[in-house]
Amino acid sequence: MVVRGWAVSLAVTGARSGSRNGGLARRSASILGGMAEDLLSLVVADPMVGHGQACIRGTRVPVSVVLDCLADGMSDGEILAEYPALSVPGIRVAAAYGARLAREDLVPLRTAP
Repeated sequence: MVVRGWAVSLAVTGARSGSRNGGLARRSASILGGMAEDLLSLVVADPMVGHGQACIRGTRVPVSVVLDCLADGMSDGEILAEYPALSVPGIRVAAAYGARLAREDLVPLRTAP
């Protein structure tokens, strides 16, 4: 969803109170929090590319396609063979972005220049 030039995505906030998986949530927040801003810059939403869907920067590959490939059990090598414009960091950021979406916390994503 694009709001005033920003694509709305979801972010990690860490463990929630009362969560049975607090340790896992803290670990995920720590891992993603440390690299999230750098990696997140690889995800862009451009209304002129893919109807504004979140894509990996420098490609026309939607994050959802990469997530579908991962869900289908494809290895990094198989994904890269199918989508040569991608990189391993691009695959990782798609997985991190998907994990953030699953946490249901909003964070704005910049649109591509």
